[in-house]
Amino acid sequence: LLSIGLQCQQLQSLSLANLGMMGKVVYMSALSDMLRHCTRLKDLRLEQPYFSANAQFFQALSQCSALQRLCLVSRSGTLQPEAVLAFMARCLRVVVCHMFTGESLATCKSLQQSLLRSFQAERPALNVVIFPLLHEGLTNVIRDVPMVHLDEITLFKSRVAEEPPNLW
Repeated sequence: LLSIGLQCQQLQSLSLANLGMMGKVVYMSALSDMLRHCTRLKDLRLEQPYFSANAQFFQALSQCSALQRLCLVSRSGTLQPEAVLAFMARCLRVVVCHMFTGESLATCKSLQQSLLRSFQAERPALNVVIFPLLHEGLTNVIRDVPMVHLDEITLFKSRVAEEPPNLW
């Protein structure tokens, strides 16, 4: 991970999934070190079971000063609401914050409302979705996400073998 950060200084979009052994989060320090070097990163998608989106992670992510879109998908994962709020206060360009974890619906809704209340006035395009990953209402929630963000960062839809726009 550190090699990616050091050798890919122009990196703007990164999607990481299933790092290391299932349930063993031994990569956090390497991930944090890598993020400190990703100053041009605009999009980050992290799909990692049992991931703890804690203060250490968000502190490192705050070094990505160009970050605009963040998507975290973590079955049985956790997050620290205070760390998310502090991160959003430091990273002023973030306009998409999607997090799907193992947290309770009440925790997710409370954090989502806090983020919108705190930052939507200064970021009118802000799109925040914080929701339990395995909740039955998830499908209804993501219907309201703008299609460009849903395809490109949340669902990470492939564009391989897709017809170019205005082909015909």
